[in-house]
Amino acid sequence: MTQVDLNAFLNDQADDGVKDSEGDFTISHTNARRKLAKFALPRKHAWVSKLVQASVAWDVRNLHMAQNKTETQFFLEPQSVGSLPTETEIVNTLLSGKVVAETALEHFCVALRASVEQAGLSFILAINDGDVKPQPVYAGEYYGSVSESERLDAHYNRGKGITLTLRHAPAVGADTPISHLLGSYSYGVPILEELRDYAYTSPVPLRCSGLRLDGFLNCRAFLHNAVPLLTTGVRNLEKSPGLMRLPTSFEERQFSYLTHANRARRPYGGSRDFDGVYLLSTKLSADGIKRKARRSTMNWVKDGVVVESHALEVVTESLSISIYADATGLRSDLTGFQLVEDDVRLAREGELLQEVGRDLNRWRTRLDDFFRPDQDESSYLDLKHDQDAAFKARVSKLLGGGGLGVLLSLTNPVLGVGATLFTLFQNYKDVGRSSAEEEFRRAKKDSKETLENEIRHVSLNLVEVGTRKLDSLSLKPPMKESLAGEIPEPSDASAMEIFLAEGMEDPVALAALLAQKMESQQDEPLWNLHLARVYRRSDDLRASLFYNRYLHLKPDKEVYLELAELYEEQEKGSLAVLVRDRAAKLAD
Repeated sequence: MTQVDLNAFLNDQADDGVKDSEGDFTISHTNARRKLAKFALPRKHAWVSKLVQASVAWDVRNLHMAQNKTETQFFLEPQSVGSLPTETEIVNTLLSGKVVAETALEHFCVALRASVEQAGLSFILAINDGDVKPQPVYAGEYYGSVSESERLDAHYNRGKGITLTLRHAPAVGADTPISHLLGSYSYGVPILEELRDYAYTSPVPLRCSGLRLDGFLNCRAFLHNAVPLLTTGVRNLEKSPGLMRLPTSFEERQFSYLTHANRARRPYGGSRDFDGVYLLSTKLSADGIKRKARRSTMNWVKDGVVVESHALEVVTESLSISIYADATGLRSDLTGFQLVEDDVRLAREGELLQEVGRDLNRWRTRLDDFFRPDQDESSYLDLKHDQDAAFKARVSKLLGGGGLGVLLSLTNPVLGVGATLFTLFQNYKDVGRSSAEEEFRRAKKDSKETLENEIRHVSLNLVEVGTRKLDSLSLKPPMKESLAGEIPEPSDASAMEIFLAEGMEDPVALAALLAQKMESQQDEPLWNLHLARVYRRSDDLRASLFYNRYLHLKPDKEVYLELAELYEEQEKGSLAVLVRDRAAKLAD
């Protein structure tokens, strides 16, 4: 395969309308740009999260990352080379213009398109299967302008797997700020921030120059704004998909107020199998001072990325609880970052909130453990960490106080010397004295009652909110008996038509039921067709996607004509013409 300049190819395709790739009709590049703009990813660098979702769906061994001032490089290290896509598959998906991301390949290609068309970056891609020398696929201004020999440089190919290199520094122009020219601004930092803020739930290890970015204790909000107390979860949720795929570092752990940052990352040997997880933290430090009230959050995770978060109706004085639910199988918008508020999601959230509220109560019997002295507090690494931090703090104060003393000495030597001596006394009065035990006793005395009351308050509120959500389901029309009964054979056209017509009184439940059938019977393409018809009747944009999936597996004249009618309803005349032309060719 020769080098592929996607910029040139896509521009050539823009005037040709629809590209027919492997029997799957897709939108033109021009329409893809329009749709990508309309359903843009929620953040400029959200394409990074899409890249992580692809890695999780492919179940790669590691996602390595390296950065310099101008480039960010990702290397997807596979479990086995055969599990990754080929250059042809990636190019065909990119050129198809799809902006719906449900499979690993679609997540990956949406990430590539968004990095260029939404973030304005330039990328070069090398897929190495170990047999054939990879030829780069590239797009964007920078990599389109370099020579062919430069694109073949070994720097862009790290070995067996997928190497994706992005030029994140824009070209220097007349409007480039001076700070950017002097190197005081880093275009690569937002990419790291996207990973830390949204991809820390990834079950695939994320490494940047050896530094781990995955894991709940690497979440910036959880790590820097609170003291961790508990990481655990709940099991046997009937309305959730099953065991969540969690970061390799996640396990049930109960920390104390005095748990050292180094200690928190070490294995505790706790359980790792949960259907939903939650993290308890506090704004109370070891001195027992109460902080500003804060709200807890509900977070939805899909393919290792937090796709949506919202505040819970639980206001606390000192505690914070962060709950993580599995969003697998839930409906979303085209970007995949906005979940649809339907009964399936409501039931899953209500059940999880109830169970977390009940489970939280068991920790009230173990309050003393939240105040235990950390046995590793005297370890060499921890002591060194504390000594370094104390030294930096003292130096900062000495520079400030000493500087003031010198200035005062110029006008009043006696006052200046006094100020200097007072600064030295304040900074070194506690040197050699351990205050860990004092902090421990004070925290336990002043905070134990507060912690117990807060846990009781959070527990009751979560159960109440969860019950209210589940009760709201009973206010909706009950599911039709036909949905609760036996589903007809997909090949029985008349029976399925009656079944679908009756089930449209609750289209969300009907679509969920058919999606389950499609997942459990993947060798039966008719479930794709029936699901497409349900989406069409409910004006869901995913209708054409499932029509195309069915036609890809089983070309059928009548279904092509049905898809053409859908395109006409959506005012996509050019697509309808091409689909009718394909139907005519099948008839011949």
